[in-house]
Amino acid sequence: MGLMAQYGFFKQMKYHSTTSQYGTLTRAEGLINDEIREQARHNLVHDIQGSAFVKEWSQDNASATKRLQEIWQQALAHPMSTAEDSVIQMTQQAQTADPPA
Repeated sequence: MGLMAQYGFFKQMKYHSTTSQYGTLTRAEGLINDEIREQARHNLVHDIQGSAFVKEWSQDNASATKRLQEIWQQALAHPMSTAEDSVIQMTQQAQTADPPA
């Protein structure tokens, strides 16, 4: 089970670095505004409670599967994803490098 599912959004952060905790807690307030709250409310009421999501995914699965593949390609091409690839590669190289003498 994921930490967020097990402990909730805020309490799972105790398993993050203090840098991550500080950044999330000091910067997140500006990310959640009335527009985002309204979109989340719509997603909950229309898509989840109103069954639009399950209909989209299960009744039109071929189209949804094609769309999923397309949005995965967009996500993987996103600058953040390509930057992560570079950071992961550097981290892995640093971990396998011989320690200094």
